[in-house]
Amino acid sequence: MEERFYLDVHIKVSKGWISYARFNLGSDQDFAHSLLDVLAGRTIPKGFLRLNLMERRDDIALVHKSMYCTLSELAENSMLITKEVFKFYNLDEGY
Repeated sequence: MEERFYLDVHIKVSKGWISYARFNLGSDQDFAHSLLDVLAGRTIPKGFLRLNLMERRDDIALVHKSMYCTLSELAENSMLITKEVFKFYNLDEGY
């Protein structure tokens, strides 16, 4: 699966934000955006966990959207991301 779109997971530390996890979403822009729209969290910068929807284009990482969530929301989101990626690439796309 080509890694064009991905969710970059960040945690807030004393000196700013650090990336510590990544979910590869593949190359379908509509799928990537629709997935972020159903995740738990908020767009207001509140909390210590952040998800950035990223696109890699010509070796440049572009941020499409950001959302903030709690630890329990991140756990819920991780399960949902895994389920939706599986469905999309195994049942919908026939990857």
